[in-house]
Amino acid sequence: MNPIAIPVVGAGRSIAVEGSPGYLPLPEEMATYAGPSLPDDPEILRRGGQLLVAIEQEMAAYRVGDPNRTLDITDVDDLGRRFLDEALGKGEVGIRYRGDTPIRAEESIFAGLWRVQYLREDGSLRRDTLEVGDIPRMAREMAFATAADVALPDAGALPPGIGNAPHVLAELVARVRAFQPGDASHVVNLSLLPMSPEDFSWLGGMLGEGPLAIVSRGYGTCRIRSTRLRYMWWVQYYNSSDLLILNTLEVTDVPLVACAAQEDVEDSVARIREVGEVYM
Repeated sequence: MNPIAIPVVGAGRSIAVEGSPGYLPLPEEMATYAGPSLPDDPEILRRGGQLLVAIEQEMAAYRVGDPNRTLDITDVDDLGRRFLDEALGKGEVGIRYRGDTPIRAEESIFAGLWRVQYLREDGSLRRDTLEVGDIPRMAREMAFATAADVALPDAGALPPGIGNAPHVLAELVARVRAFQPGDASHVVNLSLLPMSPEDFSWLGGMLGEGPLAIVSRGYGTCRIRSTRLRYMWWVQYYNSSDLLILNTLEVTDVPLVACAAQEDVEDSVARIREVGEVYM
């Protein structure tokens, strides 16, 4: 799985940079793969094994680039749900969507298989699904559902201390306006540019915070936030000491670092089959 991890702020607040506090709550901490510790109850295993067969079939039929495949498990009974909680666990990537219908998604320990839960305003569960795909559908469909264009300011209207940020923003806006889903991503590496604190603050205020946050933990951490500008993502990489080592802005539909690759999906199919053979 490609690495990732991310923050987001309340509506109307500007993006924080360089590890600043104040982000939307992130997905819970995730762990790398470990074999599931499954219950011994024969009835739980029987019902759970049937679910694993259905999951394996959906994953085996999926190819990256295809429409995602969804299994609705809202009505799965407590025994089946207990099995799935143990067998699927949590993988490296978590996603939070803040909107009229809050959504949380966690990648399972099987890369390419996501637990996507749709919540009511009070936080209670409205719909529970398993989704097979490189990234949950909602990440593409809802990250920029309320996005707007960004108007470039007049040079005379800039506050003191602003240097390169307006030039960076002009380049990004031009790329966004020309971008079509499926195009190669365009990345601006802010770590290599002479940017002052005032530049970062101004640029963050112009781009704002979008409704989607993604976090991935591998050997380090990657935090990804959507912005108010369509197809514009703020992507930050941290080392194991939580120090920012790469700070980028990326024009794309979803950054590849957040997505499962075809090899990941194929490996997951083989591992799910192994689990199913043991408990069926």
